[in-house]
Amino acid sequence: MQNRLIKILLLLVVSFSKIAWAKDPIYFLPEKNNLQILPQKFEYNLLNKSTIKIGDIVIDSNNLSLELSRDTKGYSFIFNWPAGLFQYAELVLFNNYGKAIKTYTINKDNVELAKEAVEKDSLLRTDKAIFKTNIETVLIEEIKYLPFFKFCIQRQEENTKIDLCSVELYFSSKDGKPTIKMRSDSKKKAQILVNNAHVGEQGIIFLNDLTESIHFRGQSESGARLEIETRLKPVDFKDVVISDDGQSLILTGHGSFPVSDKNVTKLGDSLWQIRLPTDFPVFYIQGEGGIPFRQEFFIRGQLPTEGMRTQALDLVHTTYASSEKMTLELPKGISIISKEANSKVSPVRNQKADWTVSNLEKGENSKRILYLKKDNSEFAVYQSIYRAPAFEARLGLTYFSAEKLSFGNLGLNYWIDKRSGLGLNIDQTLTKSDTIEKWSTNEFSYLHRLNAGLNFQDPSFYVSAHLRSSTIGDFSFSQIGFGIGQKSSFNSSFFLSFADWYNWNFNYYLGAKSSDAEIKSVMQIDYRLYLALSHTYMFQYGFNIQNFSLANMGAMKPTQTNLTLGLTYLF
Repeated sequence: MQNRLIKILLLLVVSFSKIAWAKDPIYFLPEKNNLQILPQKFEYNLLNKSTIKIGDIVIDSNNLSLELSRDTKGYSFIFNWPAGLFQYAELVLFNNYGKAIKTYTINKDNVELAKEAVEKDSLLRTDKAIFKTNIETVLIEEIKYLPFFKFCIQRQEENTKIDLCSVELYFSSKDGKPTIKMRSDSKKKAQILVNNAHVGEQGIIFLNDLTESIHFRGQSESGARLEIETRLKPVDFKDVVISDDGQSLILTGHGSFPVSDKNVTKLGDSLWQIRLPTDFPVFYIQGEGGIPFRQEFFIRGQLPTEGMRTQALDLVHTTYASSEKMTLELPKGISIISKEANSKVSPVRNQKADWTVSNLEKGENSKRILYLKKDNSEFAVYQSIYRAPAFEARLGLTYFSAEKLSFGNLGLNYWIDKRSGLGLNIDQTLTKSDTIEKWSTNEFSYLHRLNAGLNFQDPSFYVSAHLRSSTIGDFSFSQIGFGIGQKSSFNSSFFLSFADWYNWNFNYYLGAKSSDAEIKSVMQIDYRLYLALSHTYMFQYGFNIQNFSLANMGAMKPTQTNLTLGLTYLF
């Protein structure tokens, strides 16, 4: 038992050491290192009268099928379609008048994937999706008497529409058993339309703007139909190196993922790395809705190798400061130089050098570049650093419903670093009530984030300490308080229509005396929503509940419910 505990402790120490001493790679800037990133393109090809190819997906209308099976539990439908187009969608049965008669929800959990054999180096995805569901007798009776029906797999969301419909089907019998067949007497013209215009059987559409959209419509001779409306998804190619054996191009991207997991490593939520053969640097990347777009690269000259990778123990990605310093570790045989005034590097000692970047623009990503030299070759490395506004100013109005008082609010926060911040809040009555002629509060706060990050950039819980000075009527109080809170962004599209961020606080203030009056304690709950108007301005609104434990404070109500709104400025 003791030996086991020692082993566990050693594993924990090793794991912690790996985390504590983890080094970040410095990226090679693709556009300055002989790699040309070509525009993404949407490909289509009517291979024959029954088959359409979209990007790397082959859609054979004969394989877009529906079978009827029967077992001891009754009848079942078995639907088949190309797996690459849909991970989730609605599957709808339509009668011959185009009216929906049954709808199914499909997702990864209720769909089976059938792997289809392809050539080893092929980029094509030919996997088939299979969806099996039990059906009611009443549905069979309805379909039995239809001259024909069809099914469509549909998905529609912002910037995306995908509609894949089968050929016309009808109910029949074989050897006395019910079956479903395709109509063969309703041939249509195989054709393709792009943005409502007839085009050739094969084509490429280049997109350079995220706001540009494509409306594609393809129809086979049998009547199967594919309709796609999509656009590009943002992607940033952040790094390129070539493997030391010269066989693989290794690309790091941020944003939209490749359509296939082949040779792809996920490095983070939106960060990934892919290996491509240097003689064919091509892959397919997801557009909106997962539609494949072809991404190609052109190698114009010598590329940096994996062995040239430079690392940093203290690499800076975000900051509040206008300048930062990082320590670089260089591989042997590599020297480093600077060509820019805002990117300076110290002389290399023991393969280490200090890199100082300056003049970082507030509210923007600033890219700073250095150059690695090996023999007669020179390659650009860089770091992109976002400098956030350290100050947050607030101007607002608050209405105390219990006392019927209106307040003017002025607030200022200053973030010293990614953990610590200082705050100042001033509240002053603008009106009078029957019980209180004046009420003002000045409060100084210290805020400490539980996880490091930037204001209005990174979600975080935090704790706080407060020193509050209040004047209520003829009485003055000084109180010490403590609190906990959270500031976070919304992920739900429903809430994002109302606000981009939310912030809640719970503060508790100790008691204080003034003459014969006494505030024994105060509990305060504050909830605010922030709607971004621009990069620097936010509209804020919310409510505040304060509960006072009082002694000799006349007719002042112990519970105050307040409504607040205002404007936040980041600078």
